[in-house]
Amino acid sequence: MSKFIIVPLTEEYAAGIRQNQTDEFGHNIIEQVATGKGPCRVSLRPFIKGQDTRLLFSHSPFAIANV
Repeated sequence: MSKFIIVPLTEEYAAGIRQNQTDEFGHNIIEQVATGKGPCRVSLRPFIKGQDTRLLFSHSPFAIANV
């Protein structure tokens, strides 16, 4: 059985996405009120539905786009 860990995105990475309003692939980000529990990819905590705001963007932990 292989072991893996879930690693959050860094605050710095998320700040860059917010500032540029585009992801690392040049796609525009989408900001919306959370409709599900998440989790947040930075804090790894669940969203509060209808209250928290989340950003939707493309991300790949690899050096190439996963299409």
